[in-house]
Amino acid sequence: MATTTTVPRNRHFHGEAHVLSGRLQRPVEQIIEKHAEVVLKDQKERHLTRFIKGVNIEGLVSFKSGRTRVSGSKSLKDEPKNHGFVTLATSVIEGLNVFEVITAERVVAQVATDYPMDNGHNEHTNYPHVTFLGTHFDNVRVNGGLLTLKLNFEMIGEREGDTSYLSHRGFLRRIKNQTAKVAKAKGLSKDLQTEYAKRLTAINNLIKGRKPREAKVTFSIVENIDNLDAIPIPGVKVVGHLLMLPNFGTVSLGEVSVSEVANKDPRKPPSNLFELKMLQINMGCVGDGMVDGAVAAANGHGGPPKP
Repeated sequence: MATTTTVPRNRHFHGEAHVLSGRLQRPVEQIIEKHAEVVLKDQKERHLTRFIKGVNIEGLVSFKSGRTRVSGSKSLKDEPKNHGFVTLATSVIEGLNVFEVITAERVVAQVATDYPMDNGHNEHTNYPHVTFLGTHFDNVRVNGGLLTLKLNFEMIGEREGDTSYLSHRGFLRRIKNQTAKVAKAKGLSKDLQTEYAKRLTAINNLIKGRKPREAKVTFSIVENIDNLDAIPIPGVKVVGHLLMLPNFGTVSLGEVSVSEVANKDPRKPPSNLFELKMLQINMGCVGDGMVDGAVAAANGHGGPPKP
C-alpha cells in the first residue's frame, strides 16, 4: 500500500474488487465469501493489492490463484477538461473450475474511471470517462469445449458532458437494443423472461426521463458467444451473452451494472457506480447455487467549487 498526496476536499476515490463469491445450496450448503476482496474509499491517493492461491470449496468450486487491486490517483496529464482523478479496479482469476463443467484459464475484470478536473464552469466534475481496457477472457471452456467470445467495449460510449450515464440517450438506446434481443429470444426460462422484461422497462423509463430514486441498468460487454459446436452438451443454447446449459444452469458473461449512488450532501448530484462481473453462474440441477467470478467496480464523488 502506498500513500501520496491528498486530493481536493470532498474528492473521494471509490474502487472495489474481489476474485470469487457466491453461495452453494446443493450438494452442500455453504456461503462463498468474497475472496481477496479489496476496497478503496478514501480521499487520499492509494494503491491496494491482495493475492490468493489454491482455493478449493468442497471439491466443487476451485481456482489456482487470484489477485485484486484498486487504486486512486491524480492524473499527470495536463488536460483538466479530459483528465483529473483516476480510479482503477482490477480482479484476476486463474485456473477456475466450477463443477467440472465451467473452466477458465484466466479471466480479467478491469474498470477505470477518470473524472476531469474541470467541467467548464470552474467546478470539479461529478461524472467520469469510463473504460474497461484490460478486461478479457482466456480459454473459457464448457465441458471441455472452448468458447469463442467477442467483446464490445463501445457499449458504454463517450462521456456526454457532466451528466449521469443514466441520462445518456445514446448509451440507453444501445443497451435497450441489446436487452430487447435477449427479452424477445425463444427458449428463455420464466425467470429470465421476467428479469429481462424488468430491465427493458427500466431502460424505457429512463429514456422517457422517468428516473426512480434507485436507478440502475445492466448490459454486457460480451457481444457474441460462438463455437457452440465444440460444446458436447445436447440442447445447449446461446442468447447474446447468456449461455444456457441443460442439467446445469445459466452462465452470464461480462455483465456491467450502472447505478446512481446518492451523495451524502442532498444538495449535490449522485455519482455513477460501474460494476463489472465477468462470470455469473446460476446452477439448478447437478448442483444448486450461484457463483460470481472476477468482479470489479469503480466510481467517485464530486468535489466542491474551485476557489
